Parts: sequence; C-alpha cells; structure tokens
Amino acid sequence: MKTNSTTHFSPYVGLTIALAVGICLADLLSIGRLWQVVLLLGLMLSLAVWCRRSLLQSLFVLGSVALVGFILMTHANKKMSKGLPEEALSYECVIASQPEVGEKTLRFDLLVVSSEEPYRIRATLVNDERSRLLKVGQGMKVRSELKRPTTEHHGTFDYARYLALHKIVGTTFISQEAWQTSPVSLDRLSRLERLKLFFLRVRGSLLEHSEALLKTSEQMAVVAAMVLGDKTRLSPHTKDVYSQTGASHVLALSGLHLSILCALFFVFGSGRRRFSFFKVIVLVSTVWAFVLLVGMPVSVVRAAVMLTVCSLVGLLRRKSFSLNVLAITAFYILLLNPMSLFDVGFQMSFLSVAAILMFYKPLYGLLSFVPFYSRWKREKRWFRLTVDRIWQLTCVSLSAQVGVMPLVAYYFHQLPKYFLLSNLIVVPLAMLILYLALLLFITLWTTPVSSLIGNVLSSCVQFLNDSLSFVSSLPSSQVEHINITPVHVFLFYFIVVIVYALIRRFRVGHPLVEPAA
Repeated sequence: MKTNSTTHFSPYVGLTIALAVGICLADLLSIGRLWQVVLLLGLMLSLAVWCRRSLLQSLFVLGSVALVGFILMTHANKKMSKGLPEEALSYECVIASQPEVGEKTLRFDLLVVSSEEPYRIRATLVNDERSRLLKVGQGMKVRSELKRPTTEHHGTFDYARYLALHKIVGTTFISQEAWQTSPVSLDRLSRLERLKLFFLRVRGSLLEHSEALLKTSEQMAVVAAMVLGDKTRLSPHTKDVYSQTGASHVLALSGLHLSILCALFFVFGSGRRRFSFFKVIVLVSTVWAFVLLVGMPVSVVRAAVMLTVCSLVGLLRRKSFSLNVLAITAFYILLLNPMSLFDVGFQMSFLSVAAILMFYKPLYGLLSFVPFYSRWKREKRWFRLTVDRIWQLTCVSLSAQVGVMPLVAYYFHQLPKYFLLSNLIVVPLAMLILYLALLLFITLWTTPVSSLIGNVLSSCVQFLNDSLSFVSSLPSSQVEHINITPVHVFLFYFIVVIVYALIRRFRVGHPLVEPAA
C-alpha cells in the first residue's frame, strides 16, 4: 500500500521534539534520580510488552527519549551548581576568550586550571595599560572572590541562564594588585580545551596583524565579527544598525558563512564525483578547523554537524539535505549539551533552517504559474543569473523570517520591516567580504599584496555599513515595543506546522507547484 506523503514524517523530528520536551520539563521540575531510573525501566518494560502495537510502541519510545532528556538536563543543572568558596582564594587560570574592552573595565572568561576539575568563570578587570596587554591563552595567578551568578531578568534576558549556557559557573572582579601573568600548566584541561585555546591564539594573531591593514576600527570590528566570530569590537551603533535592518545574522557566524566557504571548496574541488571520500575528509576537516578557529559558537557547530552528516549521507548517494538531517543534528547536539536548547542562537539557527526546508520550494514554485518564467529560465542565461537568483534569495529570506520572526519579537521586542532589501545587499557583500578576508589572512606577510587587499576589503565593508545605515534611516524601519508571551510564540509555530501540512497535501495533488527544473 502506498504511503500518503502528507502523513509521512521524518523519524528524527519526533525524537528531537521528545528530547526537547524532556529537557524543558527538567528545567521546570525536580524529580529524584531514583524516580528517573524507575520511570526509565518502566517505560522500557512497557515497550517490551507492547512491542506488537505500533502506536503504543511509538509513544513509549518518545516517552523514553523525553526521560533521557530529563535526566541529561538534571545532570547538567547539578554540574553547573558547583559549590564556590565564600572567601577570596588564590588560583591559577588561563584566559579563554577575547577580552572585551569597555570604558573602565575589561571582561573575559578564565579557565581555572589549579582545581582538580577545571571550570570557567567570567572575570572583570580595571581597564588600564597593563590589563590591555592581556591576550587569549595567557596564564595568570589571581586572588579574588568568586560569586555565583544571580538570576537577573532584563525583559526576557536571564543573565544567570546566559552564563550557564556558556558553562560559566561564577563571576569575579579582580583588583589591580590581585593578579599577575605567569606560565601555568594546562595538563588538567581536556584535549579539546587545549585545542580551542590554540586556535583562539591563532585567531588573535590574525586579528592583530590584519588590524593595521584596514582603514578604520569600525571596519575591523565588522570583519572580525563576520569572518572570525569576534564581536567584542563592535560598537553599540553598529549593532543597532544591523539589528534594525534585519542583518544581524551576518555578524553572528552561522550556516551562511560555512555555506560560502563550502561553495569556494566545491569551485576548486569540482569534479565528476561530488562526494568522493577524499573530498569529504578534506571538506569536513577544513570546516571543523574553522569552527575551532572562531571559538565554537552554537550556530556554527550546528552548521558544521549538519554539513558533516550531509557529506556522509552524500557518500551513500542519498538525499543529504532534509528536515531529518536537521533533526539528527539537533538531537545529537542536545545529547551532548542539553542546555543548548535555551540558547537564543541555537533556537534561531535551527528554526530558520527548518523554515527554509519547509517553505523555500513552495515559495519558489509560485512563479511556475507565470507562463514565460520557466521558459526564460531554461533559455536565457541572463534571466537565470539575475531575476531567478534574486527570487531565490527572496524566497530564502522570507522562509527564514517565518522561522525566526516570533523569536525576534519575543526576545528583542522589535521586527525589521526592510529585511528583504537588507538581505539583497548583505548576502552578496558578505560573500565578497569573507573571500577577501580569507585572502588577506593568507597574504598577511606579503606587504604590497595584503595592503591592496586590505584597501579593497575596507571599501566593501564601508559600502555595506553605509548601505545598511541608509536602510535603517528609512521611515518606520522597524516595528518596536512588541510584547508577546511564550504562549503566543507556541501558537505561531503551531499555525506554521498546520500551514506546512496543508501545503504538503496541496502539492501532492498539484505538481505544478514544484519549481521548474
């Protein structure tokens, strides 16, 4: 019997939703570990008893996965509730993030390595001539008092939750006389942490050597954020301009940046076999080296995991880009770090890609009803390279906006009106800026060439900033003062799923909606 495509659902989507439900319940409730084990055994026993009844079997599998999420989140919460001493203590540590320079203070993360089990804290220092010389990877000897982050809500922002998402167990203020640089042993750090520190030092070196080649500090700040994920240099004005125009995603490293890198890889590595074993190994290794270089933000990790899965699936000659692959990526990221579910970047990253997978083809296929569109796309190269490309980019932007719009309204209380215009400007320029920046990094020690590339790169960044400033100055560039609740967000996504189900049913009976080949 033929399966109805409207009822077919990617299996990992349900498992990922169940895992997320269990994580959310663990964040709201508290059940003893004994009861967790009892519930898990009960579900597994029930599964064995009802194994011949498919509906009950599916329910018990989903229940078991939800319980796994509950247990993982409970364990993560317990691990983050590390007891900190009440008095000041002396400890050895290493700088684990790029120092963020403010008017009076510097702020960065420290990895405490003198403890039996290393942990991460957020440190604040007085901004003076000595502290401005600090760099990622430097060792320090410090004496200060560690404090547990307090749960302070500023609108929808919870500072304690934000620190917990980044595995920061405490904060500290270090006075000028209470610290000194000193070599420290990194033997207690994991290999991954040591590898991350190495790549962060490489990133700092690249930024330091390329800073003199760009005309202004603001241009350097955009390049640092867009290419290497260092947003500590961005001014509040620049952040506001990119936010008001709906272009903030280009400053936060994501799948867009990895797709641009992969496009370059496939241009130089094109051949008869797109997914040969050697190409996959080189591509995946390059991607993960870039992930380490930019500090492993969640959005880039998501994109890298998904690209790795797609590449491996591509070796098997199967459909490599689907909701199921996206769900597999989310599932394993949540298994490794259940707190990622509460990261705004994680939520926006996955929901934007999911919306693109769900709505891009239906939107793109709308123009198949226009009589000349399919014929011109086949016969006229200029039409494919201009009108069709612009329509593709528009469909991607509209689809992604469906996925992130309620989250933007909930977390930031505003919505940009001219996001389509901004993305038509931002995406091509982001591609050019990323390629120029990579070329600049490669030629850093060849002064005449790097100076020329630096001038071109500065001009591109300045044009991008000026264009977005113009868009943000347009009348009513954004809707402000939006106040919605989590219930509104849930209802919006529920409606989105219903609309998607209706579109799938419609497309089964109307194949003309499919985009022309």
